[in-house]
Amino acid sequence: LMIRRPPRSTQGVASAASDVYKRQALERGKLDEAAHAAALANLTFTTDYGDLADADLVVEAVVESFDLKAEIFAVLDEAVTSPDAVLATNTSSIPIIDIAMATGRPEQVIGLHFFNPAPVMKLVEVIPSVRTNEAVTASITAFATDVLGKVVVAAKDRAGFVVNMLLVPYLNAAMRMYADGHASAEDIDNGMKLGAAHPMGPLELSDMIGLDTMMLVAETLFAEYGDDFYLPPPLLRRMVAAGHLGRKTGRGFYDYGCRDSVGVTARRRVLDAQRQPGSHEPRAGCRQVQQQEPGAAQGVGHQRGEHGDAYRSTDLLEHVHRPAGDSDVGVSGSCGDRVGHCRPDVTAPGAGEHRPAQEHGQPP
Repeated sequence: LMIRRPPRSTQGVASAASDVYKRQALERGKLDEAAHAAALANLTFTTDYGDLADADLVVEAVVESFDLKAEIFAVLDEAVTSPDAVLATNTSSIPIIDIAMATGRPEQVIGLHFFNPAPVMKLVEVIPSVRTNEAVTASITAFATDVLGKVVVAAKDRAGFVVNMLLVPYLNAAMRMYADGHASAEDIDNGMKLGAAHPMGPLELSDMIGLDTMMLVAETLFAEYGDDFYLPPPLLRRMVAAGHLGRKTGRGFYDYGCRDSVGVTARRRVLDAQRQPGSHEPRAGCRQVQQQEPGAAQGVGHQRGEHGDAYRSTDLLEHVHRPAGDSDVGVSGSCGDRVGHCRPDVTAPGAGEHRPAQEHGQPP
């Protein structure tokens, strides 16, 4: 696994990712200690592109930025020397041909879009460009189905492919509904969960994907199609500018009780289309609290209240939630002694209910 981090932290990232997946898998009875150790023994972690020279398949999964992806594919084109190697991108929305043309071998570049969390979600989109060799498409489709056990959706090379072309306008509409005061965040989410049998509401899902990733994907779709329903809502832009990116910073449409100390770093990473991960310390205790309603009279100005230390996605194994959406790979965090996604603290008074957070008079 190629990790875009300083060498001194590579082992720490590997250990953290291992601990997250080990704990989750053990809790759910998916594997035992021996199986976990055997799986981890099959992984090699590196920060040197040269170590990928003889790879048969390379899958890129960095932040949803064309400039960054094109830069990486240009480097991979030089570093990967195997003549038959396939270079795949996990992009959520960017046309594959645009990325492929950063290399001298566009016939061997393909989209392989996993959904978050990748170990659990059965779906994979396989997206060949107009230059992708048919044999490459066939081999990657077979790899996804026969080796990984995924269900493949064969998508055309258009921004957003199949799922995000449908999903993003829906999520944008929920954000606009909330911003316009049609309903609370909780009621919007409950409406879709209980009325349409969705496993998550649109605002909860946006928080899990990452609002920075949501904005980048929406911008890509709007640039491709020009339809206003793809345009990122003003509320989404303001929340990204504020560093309120969802679960990974502890605050989005809901407050997860984790301090957004990495919010500014994450915001700059989006605006600069760079991926320079920071560090974090886990916290004990985690609450989920609804953000203030539009127009609620809670005073002017921003007040966070009490938060613990932040947690955020890493560049390794996304939940690749990201969900990577695209997101990047691996979402980790801590609630009490539990590593993983923050969940409401059911022991707190009024737990399970969303309580207003002190915030701006309008959504941030």
